[in-house]
Amino acid sequence: MYLQKKRFAWFLVLTAVPLLIIAKDNLSTAILIAVFFFFISWIGSAPSKYLFWLCVVGLGTALLAYLLLLTLPGETLSKISNRAPTWKNRIVSDPALKEMTPAQRDSMMYVITDDNFQESHAKIAIARGGLFGVLPGNSIERDILPQAFSDYIYAIIIEEMGFIFGGVLIPLAYFILFFRLAQLAQRVNSRYEGMLLMGFGLLYLLQAMFNFIVASGIIVTGQTLPLISKGGTSYLITSLAFGILMSISRRISQENEKDADEPMIIVAEATKLNEQEPNIEGV
Repeated sequence: MYLQKKRFAWFLVLTAVPLLIIAKDNLSTAILIAVFFFFISWIGSAPSKYLFWLCVVGLGTALLAYLLLLTLPGETLSKISNRAPTWKNRIVSDPALKEMTPAQRDSMMYVITDDNFQESHAKIAIARGGLFGVLPGNSIERDILPQAFSDYIYAIIIEEMGFIFGGVLIPLAYFILFFRLAQLAQRVNSRYEGMLLMGFGLLYLLQAMFNFIVASGIIVTGQTLPLISKGGTSYLITSLAFGILMSISRRISQENEKDADEPMIIVAEATKLNEQEPNIEGV
């Protein structure tokens, strides 16, 4: 029990310190890694009470950060992180809007500014797509929307392919990939390889979910869509990961073929031995 607590404490320290460093400049990536660590610990059969306290610590940290964003002035937040004022603007609404009546708010003209430019044009791209899209190559927002080839590629896919073929089938493909890797993880004898398969599948699924949420305008952050978004380093790391996954999958297939051939070999050897035995009745 003591050894287990010690390992958990080291896990928290070695995870929390890098996350705090990453969160200072890239909060979305830190949240993605934190969620990944939690689920991979749950998949790896970590003790429930430790996962519970991990949730308590995470929620407490998030609540504390939220209160600090609400109470601290912008200058103080800038000293903590250059991104902190941006985070505050995304969660705190304009005080002038609160003083308006519902009728005044409805009569206001929606103005696209530098702050909401990406979010607004992503929604326009999704709206233009409709159910069946404008067909590949006919997108207009790809020439207007910044980062259309990376962070907001999902919105462009929906614009060209529509909600049915782009909005549904693309997320479905990532879920199929995850469940396929989960099936392979159950067939391997090595726990390390099983966790490796589940880890890659979970990481790419979570990253894709973050990208879908961003393109839909629910939150504003920057996460690329695995296997689709443009990026040299992303292509390299993803190709390396899939090379490892395919190597494990091929070895599993070879082992299954070997197991399937063993009964046939045994039957063939038994038949050969029977043929070599002398016929006592004939003698």
